Amino acid sequence: MVTGFIPITVTEEKTEALVNAGLYNVRMGIQSGAQNTKRIYRRNIKDSVIVRAASIFDKFRSSIRVPNYDLILDNPWETDDDRADTLRLLQALPRPFIITFYSLTFYPGTDLYDRAKQEGLIQDDVRDIYQKDYLKVRRTYMNGLTYLFGAFRMPKTIESMLLHPRVVGMKPDFLFYPLWFLGWPAYLVVRALRFVLRGDFTRVMRWARLGMRDFRIRTEAANQA
Repeated sequence: MVTGFIPITVTEEKTEALVNAGLYNVRMGIQSGAQNTKRIYRRNIKDSVIVRAASIFDKFRSSIRVPNYDLILDNPWETDDDRADTLRLLQALPRPFIITFYSLTFYPGTDLYDRAKQEGLIQDDVRDIYQKDYLKVRRTYMNGLTYLFGAFRMPKTIESMLLHPRVVGMKPDFLFYPLWFLGWPAYLVVRALRFVLRGDFTRVMRWARLGMRDFRIRTEAANQA
């Protein structure tokens, strides 16, 4: 497996060579679909380049597992418009794929740590960094939408409704769990049913284990909150 693909370096020739050499699992960091956020991360890669890389992986779907992409949420310098840009990027990626969501953590020695420290976003390094669960994202409306958009491609009418400025401006954070449930758990169930109908019970068990692991991690994190 390759766990650190960078979109700008992905080519069909390289991927084909890796697949022929035994590659079966790919992971690529997307982090964000917002240009402002990409500049903050010093990862100013155009969305078109990310989509192109994902499209190359999709060409080898018969040889590799479903690709895994990483996103970073809870960036305090992002606006809702920035977060909406990330959601639109997810809608443009070839499916299926798996998204792993991380909560932005300010590690000492980085520019982001220094900025967060100056702005008072870090009060205690042990509590706010070393003891932080970086898999536990904030329970906000936009984060809930990210789970939903990462799981399913939304019709344009529903996308427009969910991202309408009035709806986003109301900040209905109480919808986080319903959106999360409609996103990731529902996605696992749908994929499991597809595998059952095809008689592929090996993948059903694999996805069930992943789903239970994800549920257990988030339940433990919620109990510790």
